[in-house]
Amino acid sequence: MLILSFTYYGVDIDFRFFTFDTSVGPVSFFLDIVELSCTTSAGIEKALIDCLTRHGLTLEYLRDHWVGSGTDGASVMLGSKSGVATRLKAIYPLIVSWHCFNHRLKLSVNDAIKCCTK
Repeated sequence: MLILSFTYYGVDIDFRFFTFDTSVGPVSFFLDIVELSCTTSAGIEKALIDCLTRHGLTLEYLRDHWVGSGTDGASVMLGSKSGVATRLKAIYPLIVSWHCFNHRLKLSVNDAIKCCTK
């Protein structure tokens, strides 16, 4: 089982890798930061797959084991028509994508602060 969290910063993307080890439980570690040459969903998808294959994950392994991706809520990442998550789901059918809880919490706190300071 492989879950990948990636955060889009406009010019680069950071990848965190989550998996499960039966002897210790869930394992999480930083994988890479990739500078994006193209910030479209196709460009981000390519950078993501290139990064994973560069780190030794084959396309076959990803197809059989990649079950989740958590990301920020940017439309380029989660857009239902052509976002990165939608594009990945077409190739890796086991993937379930979601808007990262920490990103949603940060947005909620920012909104609450704006509301209370008016």
